Amino acid sequence: MSTPSNMPPRRVPPGHVFILGDHRDHSNDSRYFGPVPVNRVKGRALAIYWSNGPDGVRSGRIFSAVR
Repeated sequence: MSTPSNMPPRRVPPGHVFILGDHRDHSNDSRYFGPVPVNRVKGRALAIYWSNGPDGVRSGRIFSAVR
């Protein structure tokens, strides 16, 4: 499985999404099983619960709406 630091660029086919898990390198997500057809998605993201960046917690993004 690729990790964020060594994942090569990917092309996502039309009608598909690239799903990333929230447990960093321990998520079985699109890095593992590939793009997912949009019609298989059963919900949508509404808000950012937590956000970390290279310099630590990005508090300005926590609980903000997903655009």
